[in-house]
Amino acid sequence: MKRISEALAFQNVLAPQSVAASTDKTTAYVDVSGVEEIVFLVSAAALGKGKGLTVSLLASGDSGGDGAEEIGKATFTDSVGTAPQLAVVTYKVSALNGRYVAVKLRHDAAAEVACGVTAASSGLYLPAANGAAGQPAGLLPHRGANRGGAAHPGGAVRRGGGLPGAGGGV
Repeated sequence: MKRISEALAFQNVLAPQSVAASTDKTTAYVDVSGVEEIVFLVSAAALGKGKGLTVSLLASGDSGGDGAEEIGKATFTDSVGTAPQLAVVTYKVSALNGRYVAVKLRHDAAAEVACGVTAASSGLYLPAANGAAGQPAGLLPHRGANRGGAAHPGGAVRRGGGLPGAGGGV
């Protein structure tokens, strides 16, 4: 049995940084070719009671995000106001959308809020080419992992165990 850090492929798509209120911040795009599912873990400092974090899922045929389209959106509400927040956004990869995905976030807190985003993915195991060891598609493996699994089956954006008081999904 593999340890969780060996079973998942991780990628830091937005290093922790201060994000100004009412400002869109888009992560790096992740190549999801050969990936069944991907989850974005959006970490944010306390927003303030009743303040929200809106997360949009974007898809593009280009690794730089040119022509990206929004394929899902959800708003998470901070009902406590004093604790760090975690919004969980999952996407079951579809050939109908672009090969590259990212999330865009925006908050309505009174001041800048520290935010960071990590992507975790289940990679499909690809057969070895020319005698080389098999490799997962999509995200780079963490600590030598060779394939993984993550997230929740279903729609493009889903609210997870994130912000207290958050309900339903898109």
